[in-house]
Amino acid sequence: MARAVVVPLLMGAALLAYHNSFAGAFVLDDHREIEQNLHIRRLWRPDQVIAGNLNRPVVIYTLAFNYALGGLNPAGYHVFNLAIHALAALVLFGLVRRTLTLPQVGPRYRTSVVPLAFAVALLWTVHPLQTSSVTYVIQRGESLMAFFYLLMLYALTRSAQGGRPRLWQTIAVASCAVGMGTKPVMMTAPLAALLFDRAFLSPSFAEALRRRPFAYAGLGATWVMLAAIGAVALFRTTTAGFGITGINSFQYGISQPGVIVHYLRLALWPDALCFDYAWPVARTAGEWLPASLLVGSLLAATFIAWRRQPTLGFLGAFFFLVLGPTSSVIPIADLAVEHRMYLPLAPLLVLLVLGAYEGLGALERRLGRAGLCHRLGVALAGVAALTLAGMTVRRNADYGSELRLWQDTVAKRPENVRAQITLGSVLAGRGELAEAMKHYRTALRLDPRSSRAHANLATALMVQAQLRAPFVTPQAQATTTPSGQADLAEAVRHYRRALKLDPEQAQAHNNLGSLLAQKGRTAEAMEHYRQAIRIAPEFASAHFNLAVALAGGTEADQARRHLNEALRLDPSAFGDAARQLEPLIGSSAPREKPEER
Repeated sequence: MARAVVVPLLMGAALLAYHNSFAGAFVLDDHREIEQNLHIRRLWRPDQVIAGNLNRPVVIYTLAFNYALGGLNPAGYHVFNLAIHALAALVLFGLVRRTLTLPQVGPRYRTSVVPLAFAVALLWTVHPLQTSSVTYVIQRGESLMAFFYLLMLYALTRSAQGGRPRLWQTIAVASCAVGMGTKPVMMTAPLAALLFDRAFLSPSFAEALRRRPFAYAGLGATWVMLAAIGAVALFRTTTAGFGITGINSFQYGISQPGVIVHYLRLALWPDALCFDYAWPVARTAGEWLPASLLVGSLLAATFIAWRRQPTLGFLGAFFFLVLGPTSSVIPIADLAVEHRMYLPLAPLLVLLVLGAYEGLGALERRLGRAGLCHRLGVALAGVAALTLAGMTVRRNADYGSELRLWQDTVAKRPENVRAQITLGSVLAGRGELAEAMKHYRTALRLDPRSSRAHANLATALMVQAQLRAPFVTPQAQATTTPSGQADLAEAVRHYRRALKLDPEQAQAHNNLGSLLAQKGRTAEAMEHYRQAIRIAPEFASAHFNLAVALAGGTEADQARRHLNEALRLDPSAFGDAARQLEPLIGSSAPREKPEER
């Protein structure tokens, strides 16, 4: 197989598997990190762009680049994500090809180096387990980090082969540095480089350090860079995943073997992909012991292989090393997410492809039929690639709309409280309030202490009451139907419960204040408006509602100030209403200073 055809074949495979991803919608964290992130809208101010996510400055800058090119059109972001994935696949091909030609590997693969490397890269490209990192826009951090990780190893390999070693070592260090600014998982890269060097390039660790002191000094320095990024990010509140709290290191650690076993199963047959697992914490020995024994056996096998045959042991070591920061004992919001397998899938596929090659070779020798290995290998790789690509296309269709994605998630994980709430929110946004409330009530049945479910259900009840009999003033409440009044009373109860569980919900404070104002409880309503403004100082609706509550009283100056602030924050929404309010509080326009004489 000629190397010249590899690039178009890999690019074509990537396009085939992801051609329907370009119509994908923004989902979940995409809304916060892209649609609502004002920092990405000024590409020419790098300091302001990076402030949008201090923990992952490279990722946030790529989003700013996308916004500069196409605004908030999701298609451009998906094209960029696929380009990253395709480039990473090419680097993986180059890394595997060059590694199989190294003396430490031996001559056994040299006649089939290109086909074997192509098979690994092809299966990795079209595997549906990768969709979470490619089609879910904000998870480009995972694929971009993997690209720099692989490029670092490729450059290190090139530095040991042929000329210009210092140039390739510089590229390796630069790749590692940029990767550190992409995602913290890159922290394992310098160690992976040393393990790779020992397994494939040098007879010992000491010799690896002696031969390439510049490279390892630079790679070590990138840890300092990552520490600096983390220190700066500490001054800013950040969240990971979906915001689960209350999991300690022990609970997280004993739950991860089950997650890793699940990852391994998906790598072999990805038939049950799920966007949001809400993976449960292991509580009993029956829940964590079997998986722990299996993962422990794999770790032991990796250690033994490393001692006896480092080239083989590196594959297991690389798998566990890359998963280490997220799948060990460091508590992270979500116990299981598929995008963490983006890079660890590569060593598994190398092992599978080389294992199949060895098995087919043994069969060929036993049957005495020359060329059988090649023909069967091509057929198996082709069938596997087409099957996986078809599954990827089907999975991409789930990302075509938030409704379909969350319906799929709830169908696979009906006990997932977050999925029930989010699906309810999507349905509410489509005006399907009755269906939305079913999911909110299901979430409350699963978790009565979910403040978000209480607040969302209250909002849906309030909107439903307004649709039955619209009201805008306290006097209009008298015209509300009995069913509407019951909805409003239930909404008040759920808002109060939500705020008791989580007092820092600005929207809930504002909405509860509106309901209380309609009941004539103005003083209590104003307190909730003030709480909303304290939590979210730029909450225009809360400012306007407080101005309305203050109008006609003795605090006309305060009413005017809050009205002005609402107009400043959102003039299109409150312009007409402000003109109706002005007779009670005076003009909202700033007063001119008297002319000095």
